[in-house]
Amino acid sequence: MTAVDNEGDRLRVRIESDLRIVAEITPGAHAELAIAPGSEVWASVKATEVAVYPA
Repeated sequence: MTAVDNEGDRLRVRIESDLRIVAEITPGAHAELAIAPGSEVWASVKATEVAVYPA
């Protein structure tokens, strides 16, 4: 994971790999997961919750 940005009631997590991923999580999830920039993370998503934007 490369960055965590505070967006008010959500945190925006950026993951840089072969595929660039941006996810929004709750502050509670962030505290429970104890992730920080440089942490190794796994991402999984529900297909119905995916939004794709042009680069």
